[in-house]
Amino acid sequence: MKTRTERYRRLYGRLLRFYPTPFREQFGESMKQTFNDLCNEPKQPNAGLFGLVLRTFAGTSLGIISERVRVKRIGDRFLFAAIVGLAMVLPFMTLELATATDAPRSRFGFPMFGIMWLLAAVFVLMLMPIVRSLRAGTMAIASPASLVLRVAVAGLIAWSWVALVIDQWPCFLGATGC
Repeated sequence: MKTRTERYRRLYGRLLRFYPTPFREQFGESMKQTFNDLCNEPKQPNAGLFGLVLRTFAGTSLGIISERVRVKRIGDRFLFAAIVGLAMVLPFMTLELATATDAPRSRFGFPMFGIMWLLAAVFVLMLMPIVRSLRAGTMAIASPASLVLRVAVAGLIAWSWVALVIDQWPCFLGATGC
């Protein structure tokens, strides 16, 4: 159990690296200490270490996304899209790991989750300038053809992602033969 706890602590430390540098410098150590304290707390009934880690990682991932949005810079576009893509794929990865009945690492769908992540990240990258231009009120008037083309391609990417999720849903739920 000690090795699993240490592994979770290392992973949490790596996750904290995705925060913007000023935020990480100000709050990173206290967040690590809080996570360590939670891991060392006596466990309540029906609340295991994996559940704690899952909730903490999900909350921290959402915090990273909100901080990145708050201090968004031009150079952070790709990182922001990658993080949002990961946040979109992480629940499905967790679901598959949680419901796997046979050696989950031997049949875990890294290529499938990589494609899901890539589609989600590209979708976010395509939507960012559309949303920014629509907020400014410039794109729809200046070049409606460009807007239609971008929305069509983003729609195709979203449709592909949803179709992949629907196709793989039984696998996420632990069906055999996936």
